[in-house]
Amino acid sequence: MNEDLKNILSRVDHTLLSQTATWAEIKTICDDGIKYGCASVCIPASYVKQAAAYVAGKIAVCTVIGFPHGSNTTATKVFETEDAVKNGADEIDMVINISWMKDKKYDDILDEIKAIKAVFGDHAKNGLLISSTKSMTGHLLGAAGGVELAACLMAMQDNIIPPTINVDNQDPECDLDCVPNKARETRVDAVLSNSFGFGGHNSSVIVKRFA
Repeated sequence: MNEDLKNILSRVDHTLLSQTATWAEIKTICDDGIKYGCASVCIPASYVKQAAAYVAGKIAVCTVIGFPHGSNTTATKVFETEDAVKNGADEIDMVINISWMKDKKYDDILDEIKAIKAVFGDHAKNGLLISSTKSMTGHLLGAAGGVELAACLMAMQDNIIPPTINVDNQDPECDLDCVPNKARETRVDAVLSNSFGFGGHNSSVIVKRFA
């Protein structure tokens, strides 16, 4: 395997979230992820504990809460998160309530994010950086996700977080570090790229530095 391919695979989550996934298939995902040096394996929460024991630290274990529609109650998502972390999950992805977004229930979405954020404690305010490249590129339609992922990979390569520009009056309720107006140099080991498109076409990709 050439170095370029190794580098790409080291930033990819090897994923199997099918409703019909069996342990044999999850085990194969784990074996392949380790073999090819992937950033993590992203699997259903019911297999996290078994997979974490199986891989024994050779690869990160990721799961998705509120999958696939995000329509679970906030309390359910909080429980899912706590349970997954307790069972050995190294990374957590969350699907927001898409129906709430369509109904413009932004306060409810914010409250849900706060509840999930509370699970991560101080890390949410110490080391967690959020950036919106769309503030600089505008909406690139079908190319948006690809361009954003490229920006994420370059952030890890160069250890520079792109800024969220035109941030002049940040809502105090949105107290996360959005890297306002100026790029920041810092080590970047993992990124989550969220792409929420027109018509409900939503995707999230997690990439991680391979050490």
